[in-house]
Amino acid sequence: MPNVDPVQHLYLGFLYAKINNHEGAVDEHNILKGLDKHLADDLFGLFLKK
Repeated sequence: MPNVDPVQHLYLGFLYAKINNHEGAVDEHNILKGLDKHLADDLFGLFLKK
């Protein structure tokens, strides 16, 4: 996986949350779900590589 800026990860999580919320609103829970979807593997991968 190429290096991605943490801000890009946040933005991806935000977009994922917005797309997956049927009402179009973004709430904290959906943002966290979006972040989990995009980040979990990457973050754990980074920790394991160090």
